[in-house]
Amino acid sequence: MQGIDAMAFLDLPGVMLDVRSPSEYTRGHIPGALSFPLFSDDERARIGTLYKQQGNTRAVQEGLRIVGPRLADFAAQGRELAGEGPLRLYCWRGGMRSGSVAWLLKTSGLTVAVLKGGYKAYRSHALESFT
Repeated sequence: MQGIDAMAFLDLPGVMLDVRSPSEYTRGHIPGALSFPLFSDDERARIGTLYKQQGNTRAVQEGLRIVGPRLADFAAQGRELAGEGPLRLYCWRGGMRSGSVAWLLKTSGLTVAVLKGGYKAYRSHALESFT
């Protein structure tokens, strides 16, 4: 999924959702963003371990096993948070987590924008603005 650069993303209207794990959100997030975690901290650690030990395919399978039963709830929560407006999403690098949640929310009829490069890109943008 193609994302939007940090400056344009920040200027967009709509509720901003951080789909990283709760501890990632706690360590730092874009001001005003709401925590909307795809995985718990333990689930994220388990998927990361599988990725390192058994590869991408096995990690994705585990992620789908975990999230599958929650898809309807994610979509309902997204609709509730969006109201009549769009949603803005980001994860760590603007990759699979935000892309997957964006796909789900778009499929359920919502307008969604994803931050290209994720929170990592936002941090770089913020640091550059001080120089």
